Formats: sequence, structure tokens, C-alpha cells
Amino acid sequence: IITGRVESGDRTFGMDSGAPSQWGEVVTWEQLREMHQSPVGAISVQNHTHTHPTLGTLTEEDLFHEFDESQKIFKKRGFNPKYISYPFGSTNDLVRLYTSAFFEAGRSTDYDKWNNQESNKFHTKAMTMDTKSIAEIKNKIDEARLKGEWIDLYGHAVTPGGLTDQGTECVSTDKLEDVILYVRENNGIILSLDDAINAYMNNFQWTGHNIFKASL
Repeated sequence: IITGRVESGDRTFGMDSGAPSQWGEVVTWEQLREMHQSPVGAISVQNHTHTHPTLGTLTEEDLFHEFDESQKIFKKRGFNPKYISYPFGSTNDLVRLYTSAFFEAGRSTDYDKWNNQESNKFHTKAMTMDTKSIAEIKNKIDEARLKGEWIDLYGHAVTPGGLTDQGTECVSTDKLEDVILYVRENNGIILSLDDAINAYMNNFQWTGHNIFKASL
């Protein structure tokens, strides 16, 4: 999931402004295309807003700008994000209403919780892998399996040592491989966000009022 803000050139949010990113070097649009076109379909490029604000504090006008501008930038470069990851997990009824006009689903954080068919697909829950131990992650996977629910695991970066160049804790390759192996060994299923929402959240219908849908 990549933020759509472009300061200049072909780099996404974080680098061209001159401000260092705590997650290190970000990818170029060409690199995104290469990953997006992966033959195994393992990577999809989704939205993370235009300027990475705390959405729950914005006015309707600012919300519209964040979603509309970022989608325009993506579509100009050949991408069509269907989902958004809310910066800092911030959302409320107004944010979810505007999300429903631009996207098929929205992901918050609500750390350490699970999703099921009754979940609001504009407020799916997720758990960070950046700072969680292997034991904590496995425990949450077990709890989700026993409940018949699914868990969304995410990380801001993956590096061999579990640290970015700036020293920020992230997901190590060993941790990622360990989690994948644990799921498979325990008859779990690893799904893309697309497949998870289609398989487990189709029963949800947004009941908010319709708002103007921009022609993006």
C-alpha cells in the first residue's frame, strides 16, 4: 500500500520533499509497475491518501481532496487502487462515507483485532508486524483461527535485519518467513486483500447516504 503524493519527479511520498523518511528509500513509479505486474499477482498497489493526514480531523472538502487527488495521480500512472489504508488508522463515519464513494474498502488499524463477515469493509482491522514478536503474532493467528475469523497483518518495511537504514524497527525477512511457514503448517490460508474481502466480507452492505462520486 503506497501513498499517492508526488513532490516531484517519479518518486512517491517521503523523499523528494527533502525530508528523510523513517522507512528509508521509497520506490519509484517504475518499480511499482514492475511489482504490480508480477506474474504471480502477489503485489497490488493501493491508496494511502495524498498527504498522509489524520483523516478523522479533516473537513469534507479536505477529505474529498485527499481521495480525489491521490486517485488522479495513481490513474495518471496506470494504477486503479480499490482500497485505502487510513493513515494512523484514523477514521470515523464521515471518513468511511467518503471512502465508500472512492474505494471498495478501507483498512484501519484497531490493533490485535480480527475480521469476519459482519465486519464493516470500510473499517477492516489490522495488526502490525513491525514491533510484534513472533510469539505474539502466532498467538493472534491462533485466536483468529479458533474464532473462524481472519487477521490482516502488515508491516511498513521488510529488511534482513528488521531495521531500516534510519534504525526504525520493521519486519525482518526471518520473521516474515516464519509467519508464512506457521500459517501453512497449521492449515491456514494466506490470501490477498482482494480475496479476503471477497471471501469473508461480501455480506456487508454500506448503509450510509450516497455522496457525489467524482469522475476520476
